[in-house]
Amino acid sequence: MIKQTPTIQDLYCLGASLARVELQEGISRLLRRFPGLQLVGAPEEVVMTRNLLHHYPRELTVTW
Repeated sequence: MIKQTPTIQDLYCLGASLARVELQEGISRLLRRFPGLQLVGAPEEVVMTRNLLHHYPRELTVTW
């Protein structure tokens, strides 16, 4: 049997699901704590950063 070297798609971080749940809870609490929290500027103006696994905003300027 020939075994191939795993690719990035074959790998899975066991903590990824936990990290997603923690992030969802954190954002939910932040929005409850600061109900008037709003993004400054248009969403299209947010500069996005990309690496091998993630696509995310470089910074988010907000007001409340």
